[in-house]
Amino acid sequence: WQAVIMEVTCPSSRTVTIMMIMTRALVYVGYVSALVLLVAGVCTRTYTVQSGDTCDSIASSQGVSVQTIYALNPSVNSQCTNLEIGQVLCLASSNNGGNDTLSTVYSIWHCGDDCAWTDKPDLSQSAWILDRGDGKPTSNLVIMSFMDPIALLNAQNGNGYTNGVPNGMIASVSYFTSRGIRVMFSIGGASWSDRFVSALNQNAAQFAKNAAMTAKKYDVGMEIDVEVDSSSYASQLGTFVDTYRTLIPYDSSANASSSTMLTIDMGSGTDYLATIASPARGWVSSNKLNWANAMVSDSPWNDINEATSSWQQHLSAGLPANRLVVSQYGSNTCSSYNSGGILQETVQWVQGKGVRGIAFWAAGSGGGEFVSNCRGIQQGSQALLK
Repeated sequence: WQAVIMEVTCPSSRTVTIMMIMTRALVYVGYVSALVLLVAGVCTRTYTVQSGDTCDSIASSQGVSVQTIYALNPSVNSQCTNLEIGQVLCLASSNNGGNDTLSTVYSIWHCGDDCAWTDKPDLSQSAWILDRGDGKPTSNLVIMSFMDPIALLNAQNGNGYTNGVPNGMIASVSYFTSRGIRVMFSIGGASWSDRFVSALNQNAAQFAKNAAMTAKKYDVGMEIDVEVDSSSYASQLGTFVDTYRTLIPYDSSANASSSTMLTIDMGSGTDYLATIASPARGWVSSNKLNWANAMVSDSPWNDINEATSSWQQHLSAGLPANRLVVSQYGSNTCSSYNSGGILQETVQWVQGKGVRGIAFWAAGSGGGEFVSNCRGIQQGSQALLK
């Protein structure tokens, strides 16, 4: 055996020094390429080739595309006939994954099977989120929707919950984080907004403490989704935000835990949920919230001007562009991105305005507005996240 020092310039344009132990006679180029990606912080998932493996069998068993294997492992020939037992292949890249500060957000609300998550959903229909076709995830953030606020406040056990967290969420986090995708839990939603207000009125501080403990335990962020247009709970919601930040301070650094992410949903424009829009902008500006989501409208927009006129209301009211995430229906954006249309126009508007990103409603296996495969969103990811 011989120790060899190699200096390699990686795809990320960083030069790293690698010590490899190898035989004097043989160096597998495939080993080098995977190791370079790992040390450079580009590769987030690897696979060690075993006897009988082919590119097709690896792609099938590991939930990636054959094209991804070729794209991330240039040493593999076009017929995949030069795999070696023990060779380390890179299966996923983190260029837009878990170590990203999410200065650009390309997120997907995920409803599982029924938006309740008390059982683990069929995640096989979410493989398109893990790989957009070039080894990188389609999304850099998945927002599991929704948590029952009263169950969280009471730290409910039983009936599909563990300490107030739906068992399906707990069982599904690693499916996404193992691919370098950050995860958030959304508390409330339209169906449970009255229960959100009730939880705030009962004990806003304890509600926040339970949310923070959950965030730390599972390394997930938290999204506030309370769709009640009333100022009656603004003070209690402020207590929730302040308590959460006392336990988990704001942190926008590259290696910040996902638990530091705390966001809020607002209307598509300022007309809906108007009474909460002003305090929300204040919490964002004072770094108590990472960003605010402009939610989807009642139905998909047919024209980009309808969408931008709503989104612009938030900017005109003083919300910083880089702290606004706009939203589209996934079902309205699944046609080819490259053929033009509202998603391409949304990406262009986001880039032109310096807006933080785009969120899509919603992934899931329930059919209808829940998309289980969306090529347009995958292509939009390549345009916005590169």
